[in-house]
Amino acid sequence: MTPPAILASSQRVKIINDKKKEIQKQEKKVKDRIISILADPNKDIVYKTLQVLFKSDSPYNLDRKKTERIKIRNLAKKRFLLGYPPRKKMIILLEML
Repeated sequence: MTPPAILASSQRVKIINDKKKEIQKQEKKVKDRIISILADPNKDIVYKTLQVLFKSDSPYNLDRKKTERIKIRNLAKKRFLLGYPPRKKMIILLEML
């Protein structure tokens, strides 16, 4: 946004330009943080929390060692084929199997 020349030196235009600079600085910080997290996921609190949850030996954690995961997956497949929500496209379901 370029203001008309008559308003270029006004206080409000100066404030807008200062805010634009601040936004650019914050945007750079966010991008740097994203790059940092992608380079090393252990810097992300969500990743760390999910790792703790997925590695826990809970009866609700259906890892590959538990045989009931196959039963649950088959029930979900049956629910899908019967048309009960939540619905997904059949292509996605076939890719999951």
